[in-house]
Amino acid sequence: MESQLPCENGPGKNKRKWNEKEDEKLVEVMVDILNSGSHFKADNGFKPGFFGAVETRLAALLPDAKIKAKPHIESRVKTLKSDWSAVHDMMSWNNTSGFGWDEQNKMLEAPQSVWQAYAQVHKNAAKWRGKKFPHYWDLCLVASCMETNPKLDSSPSTSSSALYSSDQYHVPHKWLEAQDLLKKKLITEDDYTWKLGETEEGCGIELLKYIGGVDISFSKDDPSVACGTLVVLDFKTLDVVYEDSSIVTIDVPYVPGFLGFREAPIFLKLLEKMKNGSHPFYPQLLMIDGNGILHPRGFGSACHLGVLANLPTIGIGKNLHHVDGLTNSKVRELFEAEENSNIDFIYLIGDSGTTLGAAVHSSKGSYKPIFVSIGHRVSLDFALKIVKKTCNYRVPEPIRQADIRSRDYLRKHH
Repeated sequence: MESQLPCENGPGKNKRKWNEKEDEKLVEVMVDILNSGSHFKADNGFKPGFFGAVETRLAALLPDAKIKAKPHIESRVKTLKSDWSAVHDMMSWNNTSGFGWDEQNKMLEAPQSVWQAYAQVHKNAAKWRGKKFPHYWDLCLVASCMETNPKLDSSPSTSSSALYSSDQYHVPHKWLEAQDLLKKKLITEDDYTWKLGETEEGCGIELLKYIGGVDISFSKDDPSVACGTLVVLDFKTLDVVYEDSSIVTIDVPYVPGFLGFREAPIFLKLLEKMKNGSHPFYPQLLMIDGNGILHPRGFGSACHLGVLANLPTIGIGKNLHHVDGLTNSKVRELFEAEENSNIDFIYLIGDSGTTLGAAVHSSKGSYKPIFVSIGHRVSLDFALKIVKKTCNYRVPEPIRQADIRSRDYLRKHH
């Protein structure tokens, strides 16, 4: 994202161009400062000294950029606040927004009718059609400071879970209660009967033979139409031995931190259908394209589905949640450290000292890591073993195959 922002020498004079890397670092530093128990939070804004603190951090990360608190950072943050507020309003419009989020392209998506209806009330909405806004979800993590409408603001808090308040994100209270109840059933250690091994089954030893993967694809013409897919792979060969897809209409809004309520019911129906059919390849373990405990509320979609299906699950995130002080720049610094030059993963330990997951360079030539976390009934070390054994490419094969087949089924049947 590249934009021009006015400096203090008058409107339109000495405009500064922000490149993608500078934007990324700015947002990363803001999130890190505000979510680390900072005293800079205030209702609908930031307390004095915040922009100076950001300038100091950016000077260390981008020494040649010469970015100053005033006018550069203040102006850019003002623009980001305005953009975030506009996108957030569309995502939560009327509590059941017809807008969806294209994660691959980092932009809003919606049918023509939804854009038209929204544009009747908001004349400037058209500019967001086809426009990327890669920092939306990161800015959600500091929403109490990004909010520009006082009526929507909630009291500031250093708790990440508080950033997902029911008022601010229109989260039904029953979701909050249900998620908290499900979280009490979460098991974060190895809890299964089978073993990993190269030998054949025998002597009463059950081996891990079948691994499932689930993914969902959304129609570009109508984001309320989706295709959920379940695949099962032979653990030794990584050949697909079972697949099933279902096209559904989704009327559950997308709310940050509560993806499980939107997608888990689709996957549960596919699993139930397979179980009722007495298929011999029913998965012993599931891999989910989503986070487990590496999540602002400690209970991502991989946890949600694992608890409801009562299956061991592993969460695979393609992007890092900025939780408990974790940032992309910290991950890069750890990988680039001399002592880590020959390793392919690093544990993600938050500022609280809690190990939330691991960043993994999962295949040769893969520059971008994936983010592995506990879903349910597995330990992190076991999850890492499974990931390493199932990656031919950056994304583990069960999820990669579910993604490929989901998009293909949607294209052919919708």
